[in-house]
Amino acid sequence: MQTHKLMGVPSFIIGDQSFAGLDIERLESLIDYKIEHCPSCNQALRLPKNKGTLLVTCSKCNQKFEIKT
Repeated sequence: MQTHKLMGVPSFIIGDQSFAGLDIERLESLIDYKIEHCPSCNQALRLPKNKGTLLVTCSKCNQKFEIKT
């Protein structure tokens, strides 16, 4: 954090971007995935953003479902 001259808390380095402070909108725009939950077992799944409608298979219960990203 010192090499990026980040003194605030919390501080983030995502890719080549760095910033201090909790800016949820900026965080979400820099992260290229989102967390969704399986409708059957509620397992958290990490899915890519902006890929349209995906057919997802849950890694825990093998339930298949479609979701818009």
